[in-house]
Amino acid sequence: MTQLRDASTHPTTPDASKLSLGSPGINYEGVKTPVDIEGGALEPGGVPSVYSWKHLGLLAHIASVGVVYGTLSGVLYAVLNNYLYMSAVLTATAQALVRLPRALRFFAAIFSDCYPIFGYRRRPYLIIGWVITFTCCFLMAVLPLGDPYYGDPALADIDEDEMTAEQQALINYDAPNKGIKLIIFFVLANIGTVISFGASDGYMVELARREPEAIRGTVQSHVSAVRQVFMILAAFMTGLGLNSEDYGGDFSWSMGFNAIMGVCAAFSFVTIPLCWFCITEEKAPRKSMRTFFVSMFNLVQHRVMFQVIAFRFFRQILSLFSVTASSPIQSTWANVTPLNEGLSEMISCLVTFISLWIVRRYGLHWSWRAVVIVCQVGVVFVDAFPTFFTIWDVYRSQWFWLGVPLLAEFPNSIGDFIASLFVVEVVDKGSEASVMGLMITISALGTPFSTVMYKSVDSYFDIERKFIVKDTHHVRTQVSYAYLIAYACNLLSLVFVVWLPRQKAEVHALKAQGGKNKLLGQLTVCYLVFAFFWILMTNVLSLFDSTSCLRIAGALWQRMVDLLQKVYLSWASRNSPVELSTSDLAASNFGVYLLKTTVPDVYDRHVRKKWDEFLHVVVVGDADKKEQYTEELLAAWVSHPTWPMLHVRFQQSLALCGSFQRVLSSMLKDYEADAEAAEAAEAAADPDRAAEDWLEGLDSPKKLAKKATKRKLNVDLVCEEGANSAKEITRLKNAIGMHLFPVPPEVEKYENTVLEGAAVGAITVTYNTPIMQEWVPDSCGLRVGSFDFDGQTNTGTADDDNPDAEKHVPKGGDGLDHRDRELAEGAALVKLPSVHVTNSEIERGIEQLLELDRVSRVAAGRAARVHYLRMRTHYLSAVAALDAAVCEGDSDDLGETQSEIGQHSRKKVEVETLRAFLY
Repeated sequence: MTQLRDASTHPTTPDASKLSLGSPGINYEGVKTPVDIEGGALEPGGVPSVYSWKHLGLLAHIASVGVVYGTLSGVLYAVLNNYLYMSAVLTATAQALVRLPRALRFFAAIFSDCYPIFGYRRRPYLIIGWVITFTCCFLMAVLPLGDPYYGDPALADIDEDEMTAEQQALINYDAPNKGIKLIIFFVLANIGTVISFGASDGYMVELARREPEAIRGTVQSHVSAVRQVFMILAAFMTGLGLNSEDYGGDFSWSMGFNAIMGVCAAFSFVTIPLCWFCITEEKAPRKSMRTFFVSMFNLVQHRVMFQVIAFRFFRQILSLFSVTASSPIQSTWANVTPLNEGLSEMISCLVTFISLWIVRRYGLHWSWRAVVIVCQVGVVFVDAFPTFFTIWDVYRSQWFWLGVPLLAEFPNSIGDFIASLFVVEVVDKGSEASVMGLMITISALGTPFSTVMYKSVDSYFDIERKFIVKDTHHVRTQVSYAYLIAYACNLLSLVFVVWLPRQKAEVHALKAQGGKNKLLGQLTVCYLVFAFFWILMTNVLSLFDSTSCLRIAGALWQRMVDLLQKVYLSWASRNSPVELSTSDLAASNFGVYLLKTTVPDVYDRHVRKKWDEFLHVVVVGDADKKEQYTEELLAAWVSHPTWPMLHVRFQQSLALCGSFQRVLSSMLKDYEADAEAAEAAEAAADPDRAAEDWLEGLDSPKKLAKKATKRKLNVDLVCEEGANSAKEITRLKNAIGMHLFPVPPEVEKYENTVLEGAAVGAITVTYNTPIMQEWVPDSCGLRVGSFDFDGQTNTGTADDDNPDAEKHVPKGGDGLDHRDRELAEGAALVKLPSVHVTNSEIERGIEQLLELDRVSRVAAGRAARVHYLRMRTHYLSAVAALDAAVCEGDSDDLGETQSEIGQHSRKKVEVETLRAFLY
């Protein structure tokens, strides 16, 4: 002991301010574990056995955790999404709320260490946690779940708009409302497990410190193994017990949600007395929270501590780097069924159990660094084979694909196990639960950063579900790139292994002789606090519809955009010749709403949509007949006779319709002439075949068959007034699922009509500009071409570039009034982009749509409808804010004019400000 005290008092390493990576060159013998306490044990008390009556409560607790927590996480989707048919937002909310308490595990452990109840630090908190969990599980077991949303599971595949009255009568519209109380019970039950976990972590470390050095780690291995065994039961109940048709499966039977919660309640109830009578602990005094945090910060300043924390945190970020397309690949390419996925989860728990047994039996003295490196490299190497075989269709099998998660669990379990081994060696007496809770919480803190990273990277690749269903060479290449990046990040995580001690002796050496560094300790606390608030923010923001789909920082990101927008508008108002109207608008609160617009809702739910036809409505007059790429579309359809029907209608001019009808007739003649020329050239190249055809005569079966297979016209261009009426065009917009170039570029007054396609739930193909990126996102349309700012400035007035503008002079005058002229001058500050779309880009866009199956087209159409409704809601709020800001003092008297910014001018101000912000 004197040797140890001397070594800790007089370190042989350099100054702590000059620390280097890796292990110091020190003598482990001088700081090795003391040998006078029962074979190198860190605490007296004898070798504990977790299977003895004195400590059996710990295993009972961990077994119940495996059942309850595994079940709560597994039933969310089957019950909330499939059975009760709750919205995706509420289902995501439930998942976020269930995950959220895990970030509080460290704080639960602090209370267990600092505030004993009746003198006991572990047993009371275990009882409190399991009483909460039992109460919630019992209530969920006895309260009736009610009927499912669909009385007939077959109705789940039918759009409600297409159901008959008898089918709609089978829908239980009250079912989603019953899910709210379940979410509350889920969260409270999970909070109970977290409270009990905080105390059990400390008790497990206390027992492990009593083990001799040769077998230290046996307690953790037994605890982890028992948890994995009982998680198999949880996987069975959620994967197989809830696999009937009502829960989204295909079994004719199921355990039912209430029965599964009854099992969880039974485990929780049995655990309560076992945690009191089968756990042995001595009374401990209460600690000052201030003193406790000072001691914790002192521990974090040790080199051994901040190195391992950094290893756990940063390695977790890169080792969890994944690919967003894994789920679509699993369901689309590998065709994994829910039943086999449930079976794979059970096998995964079994594989983890076996791996922990191997480590306990043979590997307690293996190098921790070597274990981490071998596990990570081995997983990446083995995982690559089924992944790339599935991507490139070398061999696609659901069981071949499901081998991936089985292997992925191995390094994660080993990582947590090594963390528990480290805590036992480094922790000070009295802070066992807090340090263990901190090390486990760190692994959860790195997850959001990893998710943000791989989602951001994957957004640059075409690997969404709509691309996966195409299964083209381009998509496979894109997915391969994404997986190569993920594997590279997984391997890069091994860089941080230099901060991990090799074994127990090196932990004690680093703690005794590694020195302390206050600056690095403060830095460690800072990034952990930042990570904690980050995970708290991302989980809380996911609870609300308005922020659940925002990228990275959710509402914070949107607030930054709004602030930049308002700053820009304020700057533009000070530098613009428009002295009043624009500055008033910029000074108002309307600025935060300017990213949305709207058109009248022309959706007709009673019209059945055709998803295999196209619609092109020409909205311009004679002078702009080429602006909507009408001629290019006609040429593309003439050259592709196998394409489905294209309906062309003219909203403004029947004369223009006649002009394009002649163009189409000329194109068809040219196509037939080219076909005949090609046939003649083919005959000239083969004189014997030509003579044979001539001898057979014109009425030979071959000739007649050729005439019968002559191309059919796949363009519906009708110039009758009734076919081009506003009513008929509206009907066609509702009846046809794919709309092509509904608005011309560089002609501002028709821009908003592009939203009519979204209003009726159709897929829209348009040109690619920032304003179209806002109105036609990737989820509900397709943008082709490019743009630049070399074109002429569009002032919005009647000139050569916009000859139709004079037709829309506001009523009551021969031209623009003073206010309208000011607005026009303000609009002149905005330069519209020049749009470039080639014939090949149009053809590629059409081919891309044709490759989609009907399910994908319907999904895109529904997304377009939802996008329109959100923009309309946003716009109505904007109008209310605009009226309150700049339309005060309006009178409803018929004799008075509209406010200074009337209905037409308001729309113009909105669109022009949108352009100013986007361009």
